[in-house]
Amino acid sequence: PLAHALGLTFLPHSSLPAFISGASANDLSLHVRAGTSSVDTLLPLKTIADKCVWHPRELTAYCATPQTKPSANFLDSYYRGEVHTSDAWWKVNAQDGTVELLLPTGNATIDVERPVIDAAGTSIAFTNAIDKSLWYVKIPQE
Repeated sequence: PLAHALGLTFLPHSSLPAFISGASANDLSLHVRAGTSSVDTLLPLKTIADKCVWHPRELTAYCATPQTKPSANFLDSYYRGEVHTSDAWWKVNAQDGTVELLLPTGNATIDVERPVIDAAGTSIAFTNAIDKSLWYVKIPQE
C-alpha cells in the first residue's frame, strides 16, 4: 500500500537494491532498506537523505548528521537557506542498520550539501552550505 510521509527525502543506491529515506514530520528520521526485503530499518541518525551517499558497490552509506537537534520546521528552513547545521560524518551498514562515527567535525562548522563519492568508494566531496566552499573527506580503510 501507499504510505504518506511529510518532508520525504529519498536516496536510492545506483547499483544495488537499497535506498535511504528520511522524513521530517515532527522530528527528523532516517530509514534504510537493503536487498529485496520490504522492511525498513529506523537508523539512530537524525538527518535527511540529501546528506547521504552510497558506496558504489557495497550496502554501506555515509551520512552527514547535525550534531544538535534541528528545529521543528527544519526541512523547509533548510531548503530556503535560512538555517545551517554543523555536521559529523557517520558510516551506515545498510544490512544490519548499525552506524558508527566516521569523522567528527571538531571545531569546524560544516553544513554538508550535495555530497558525492568517488568510483572506488574511498573519498567524498561536498559543498559546505554555509560559505559554498568545497570539502574533501578521505574514508578510512579497514
